[in-house]
Amino acid sequence: MTETLTESKPAEQSAVKDSAQTKADYTVELKGVAELDAAIGKLGSLITEASRTKETPKPQALVSGTEAGQAVEESKEVKEHKRFQNIARQMRAMALVKEDIPSSGATGALGQIWSPDMIVLPPDLPANLRRFVQVKEIPKGSKQINFTTITTAEFASLTEDTAPTDVTQTINEISATPTETGAKQRVSYVVMESATPDVVQAVERSFQAAALIDEDATILSALDSATPAATLYGDESVTVESSITSSMTFKGARLASALREIQKKGYAVNPGDIVACLHPVQYDSLLKDTAISQYLYFGSVGPIQQGVVPQVYGVDVVRSTKVPTGTGSGSPAITTYHAQAFLKASYKGTNPGGIGVGGAVSLGISRDLMVEVWRRIDERDFYIVASHRVAAAVLQPNAFVRILTA
Repeated sequence: MTETLTESKPAEQSAVKDSAQTKADYTVELKGVAELDAAIGKLGSLITEASRTKETPKPQALVSGTEAGQAVEESKEVKEHKRFQNIARQMRAMALVKEDIPSSGATGALGQIWSPDMIVLPPDLPANLRRFVQVKEIPKGSKQINFTTITTAEFASLTEDTAPTDVTQTINEISATPTETGAKQRVSYVVMESATPDVVQAVERSFQAAALIDEDATILSALDSATPAATLYGDESVTVESSITSSMTFKGARLASALREIQKKGYAVNPGDIVACLHPVQYDSLLKDTAISQYLYFGSVGPIQQGVVPQVYGVDVVRSTKVPTGTGSGSPAITTYHAQAFLKASYKGTNPGGIGVGGAVSLGISRDLMVEVWRRIDERDFYIVASHRVAAAVLQPNAFVRILTA
């Protein structure tokens, strides 16, 4: 009689037992490397202590000589301990990882981007004085433009039955002969192909700014060479430019004096009829004038809040670096600045008949700004040339005042 013994394997029983158990999830919040190491060490010690309370399973005896040996089955606590130790080793290794290639050693591989627009830098501060003067076009076939002025007669006492004598009136002819000014630039094919921005367009824009500044210089030069209604020196305590000291800076009172001198010549000006072109140094002194704080004189608190003085005593104020300069007193001699306050072309004149209409200055234009571009294929270059022909003339010398200050 043969007896057959059947026994279920312990490994299968353990697998069934493990699948029936609910898996535990561990969540550890780590903040920083030091906290990470401390948390991992504490977790490992807890698991180790817990595992020591359990007995390690012993190998079971063989039932028969033909039965294969059975492996030792680890408890769940031991498996979890090993798993967390493995996670800890990996996280410690990650904490020690450092950048092998810094950005300073990989500049050739770092990307770059170029702005599609080229910024045109200003050479000088433009005032755009063209908007304040009388602009006249000189047609083709004419080399200059002429203006005429006539003085106003004065009435005198008349005698009955006696013919009065002729009054004296002066007719003046004022001519403006334009001169040609301009600039040329060359751009190679290589630059055109290699540059991201449109170089030719940027050059053209710079020429437009240069033409505007050249017009300002032409107008200011004409005013500085003409004889004005009056010339104010320094703080008006001196009568020559060489006596101006460094303390005689520009003040708002100088504009009030300019109004006085122009009105003494017969011009009934209203607020906004006069414009004064100052050098930035003079404008800075005007901003620092203590009278600026008394905003009632200037109409608003704008000068204090915004650093802008649009109008002082009814006189518009603009700035230009093309204001002519001179020398005053001192060793070495200080630099003086020649501000010009003149009647605008928009002046409606004095009634009746609009006497004085047209403003103090005229700008004759034979050729307005012209920009030409052509290509030289033998040189592989683009040529850009800008030019204009303009002239300025002072029509009414009594309608402007020159102000010289430090």
